[in-house]
Amino acid sequence: SGLDSFTAEYIVRSLVSLSRSDRTVITTIHSPRTDIFNLFDRVLLLSQGEAVYFGPAKEMVTYFARLNFHCPKYTN
Repeated sequence: SGLDSFTAEYIVRSLVSLSRSDRTVITTIHSPRTDIFNLFDRVLLLSQGEAVYFGPAKEMVTYFARLNFHCPKYTN
């Protein structure tokens, strides 16, 4: 909580490195920058304690667009 963007990216990159060495990494993050979000393989998105998406991070915007929830261009 309260990390500057450089430190947040460093920590996420360190977690990615751990996950690539046969480890499961579970973390939470609030409003990550796009480049940090793109480091994630899979995402579990909760709304009011309920799972509304679980799958590949790169497919999340397309998934919600199919449900008519569009992400405006140049936003995250």
